[in-house]
Amino acid sequence: MKKETKIVLRLLSIILMAVSLIFGVTWKKTGVCLGDQVILWLGFEPWSAGTEGWHYSAVLALAVFFASIVLFSVTTENRGRTIRRILALIIILIAAAGILIQW
Repeated sequence: MKKETKIVLRLLSIILMAVSLIFGVTWKKTGVCLGDQVILWLGFEPWSAGTEGWHYSAVLALAVFFASIVLFSVTTENRGRTIRRILALIIILIAAAGILIQW
């Protein structure tokens, strides 16, 4: 794979990661999930059973997020190590964010 192609795919994967986080997170300040607003705008309910069940925007955001991780790892030599490192970094960031929010 050409170096330029790798750079473009990596940038695309980072953009997809950011979009999935913006789409799937409920913003504490406003209390609004952008993904819910988009799903409502399309004419669907954001939850499978009223206010319970599957949260479709979160499921879609996770699917896009993991697809972006796979897309990023395709551009590296050692794919398995890249995926493990990215997932470990994500877990550390989530744990740190949870600790900071609780504090």
